[in-house]
Parts: sequence; C-alpha cells; structure tokens
Amino acid sequence: MAVYDPKAPRWGEQFPARDFLTLPGLWQGETQAGVLLSPYGYGVYRLRIRLDPDSDPDRMSLLVSAPLSACRIWVDGLLVDETGRPGEDAESEQPMAHMATPWFVPTGEVVEIVLQVSNHHNLQGGLNNSILLGTEAQIKHLIHTRWILGALICGCLLALAVYHLTLFILHRRERANLFFGLFCLMWTGAIAFSPSYAFLLPHFLALPWNWGVTFSLLPFGLTIPLMTLFYHELFPKRYGQWVNIGYLSLGTAFMAYILASPPNAYDTVPFLYFLITRTVFVYLIGAFILDVVNRQRGVLLLIPGYLALGAAELDDILFDLDLVGSTDLAPLGVFIFICCYSLFMSSRYSRDRERIARLSAELETASRHLSQMHAMQESLDPARQGAMPPPDRRLLAVRVMNLAVDCWMVCTQTGKAELAKQSGLWNVYVEKDGYCRTQTLDKYLSEDALPRHPRWLKIHATAEFVLVACDDANLPARSELVQCLSELKTLA
Repeated sequence: MAVYDPKAPRWGEQFPARDFLTLPGLWQGETQAGVLLSPYGYGVYRLRIRLDPDSDPDRMSLLVSAPLSACRIWVDGLLVDETGRPGEDAESEQPMAHMATPWFVPTGEVVEIVLQVSNHHNLQGGLNNSILLGTEAQIKHLIHTRWILGALICGCLLALAVYHLTLFILHRRERANLFFGLFCLMWTGAIAFSPSYAFLLPHFLALPWNWGVTFSLLPFGLTIPLMTLFYHELFPKRYGQWVNIGYLSLGTAFMAYILASPPNAYDTVPFLYFLITRTVFVYLIGAFILDVVNRQRGVLLLIPGYLALGAAELDDILFDLDLVGSTDLAPLGVFIFICCYSLFMSSRYSRDRERIARLSAELETASRHLSQMHAMQESLDPARQGAMPPPDRRLLAVRVMNLAVDCWMVCTQTGKAELAKQSGLWNVYVEKDGYCRTQTLDKYLSEDALPRHPRWLKIHATAEFVLVACDDANLPARSELVQCLSELKTLA
C-alpha cells in the first residue's frame, strides 16, 4: 500500500472527489455524497483547524482512541504517530495499539490533521470515538486521570471480590458470596480493558490487539447472569430459577460467539446482546420495588446503587444509539451499585452472626437447665425410677426435630429452609413475597401440630443428616440430639 503523500493523499490511485463523514461514527450507511460505506476497506480523513491567533500554544497533542483497526496520523504533513500499519487487505494490515496520543508544535494559525485508517480485522470499521485536541499537558492529565481512576476502581472491586470469595470458602453454604465475588471479578476485567479508562491493562501489558478487543467484551457474558444469581440468593423469587437459566444461556451463547468470531468491537451481535440483557435491569428494579413494598430488612441501603445503575445504563443506551460520545458514567454507576450490595450483604452477615451468637447463648442456657433436670432425675429413688412409664414417643420425636433444627442453625448459620433443601427430606415452598416456607417440617416442631401418623423414618433421617453436617462434638445441643435420637429409636 502506498505511503500517504501530504501533497496528494491517495492509495496508489487517483485521489477521489472530496466527501464528508460524521465523526465519531462507524463505516455504515452512506456518506454525504451518497457513497455506500462498507465496514472493510481503507480511507483518509482530513481536518483543518484554525487556531486562535491571540493564543500562544505550546506543544499540542491529540487523543485518538480505539480506531478500527489500524491508523496513521499526520499533522501538517509530518507523521506523528500510529496505532498499527494500515493496509489494503488483512495480510498487509497490522493493528497494534488501541490508542494514540501524538504531540506536535503548531507552525501557523491553521493545523492540518490527516488520519489514514484501514479495517480488515474487526467486524466494524471507522472512528467511533471522539478525537480530542488540547495542549500536551491537558491530554496527559486526562489520560493519567483515567488510568488512576480505572486502577482505583479495579483495585476496590478486586478487594471486594477477594473478600466475598473468602467468605464463601469459609461458609460454603452462602452461595451469594460466591456469585457476588465472581461478579466483582468480571467487572474488574471489563473496566481494565475499557476505552473509558484509556485501555488500562492493554496499554501496560502490551497485549495483542485482538486480545484487547475480545477481553473487553468477554466479561459481559458473565456479569448479567451472575447479577441475577446473587440477587436470587439474597431475595428468593418464585420464578428466579428460570430467570437465572435464561440469562445464563444468553451469556454462554454470547461468549461462544465472541471466542469463535473475529474481533467484535461495536459489532451488531454485541449490541443486540447488550440491548436484550438490558431487560435484566427492568426486572431487578421491579423486584427491588417489590422488596421495598414488602419491607425487606436492610433493602433501603440499595437505593443509591439502583439509582446509579439506572443512570449508568441510560448512558450506555445513549452511547449505543450514537447520542452521546462516551460511556464514562457506566463503570462508575456499576461500582456504586456493587458497593451498595456489598454493604447490604455485610450488614446482613453481621446481623446473622449476632442472631447466631444469641441463639447459641440461649441453647447453652437451655442445655444447663436440662442437665440440672437430668441430675435431679438421677437423684430420685431407683425404685421410683423403675416404676416410671417410658417416655412418650411423640414428645420425644418433637424434641428430636427441634434439637436437629437448633443444631443446624448453630453449625451452618442458615435456617430451616436450607435444612429442608439440602437434606431433600422436606418440601420448601416459595411464596409470592419471596419467603421460603417449610410447612410440613414446621408441623413436626410442635406436639399439637404433629401428624397423627408421623413419618418416623424421616425424623430419624433428618436427625442423622444434621449430625453428619454438624461434626462439633463439643456442642451441647448435638450431644443431647444424639441421646434423644437413640432413645427414640429404642421406642420404635
């Protein structure tokens, strides 16, 4: 391919008639002269800028972000920078970088900027980001500010990811921490590769150009499914499982497409995926309003997060429709959303720990009282003890079930619903308000509600399941459960 000649810009052929394009914009539709644009090809952009004659400009600079796919930049006829080697086909073209910040010294009142752009690697071509012009100090300050802000957000999200994943490792039944930790991790990767933060990771790691495009899109295949997964763990809904499956299927298909196809920056399929998955925010906001109406405890902590998320998604939609020139607000909105949810989960975890500590203290007190009663029984006359009738089997069954639930809550820090789910012995019903009901199990916790013909084997199995899950031999309630279960089995 011929090198650009400032006096006669052409591509080895006679220079065509002058035409006009809208910037920023992709190579789609038609030019002002009615020429049909193709996403693949090459072209030359030329812009003349008249500077303020009263100004005394020092070294000036440009910011050319995410040109598709390779770009060379001339100022006043001098080659000042490039993001790769433009070419007439995929073999001759070599994209290398995602951003260029050339500096130059104006030689007169009029500055001529020429960009030679070609695209044969990405599914879309053109300049879809605004080109910024300023002094060298201004452009450097802007780039460094974006890097520092991006690094700060990534560091905070990475710390949150490690924190919640560690909580999951310590308490594996709390799956909300797993999903939320992975959600933070995916957003860390998305922001590190984002144009809004000056391609933080690709710039410092010098990754291959196509990796930068792929990794900037790939995390979004998991962020949406993980969002619904951790939300439904915190606030169970009747149809939550089907919602999870639907968005997980969409995300898996999107990631498979990204990995199997050429670089997809600003392509139609990612745009459609982002448009379809925006419905998750409508669903979450609607569910959040329902949670507020139902007065879910602590849910008001999430209000700032949902407001920020709504503003971020509006910014994303306007950018996709070419109504705004950047998506700087989107990562910040998601970051605020994540911080609010982390605060909510931490406060819930703290309340649960306090409740467990209180229940443990109550169980220890009850255990001491039972020990005293047992000692009093042993001190009775042996003949009287021998004349006493055997313990009532129904009362003992209720006692075994209550001890099993108490042990489970202390050991696993979860409630009856989780015991019913994990043991598979009892049905769990999810009401419209999202609460889990254990109606059948609850009948076995009261002598008055106990069925006329209890399922004895299910009582035995529940107690044995709890004993396996709670292996702390020093727990007083566990020791009593072992004793009561043994007595119940002897009465069978």
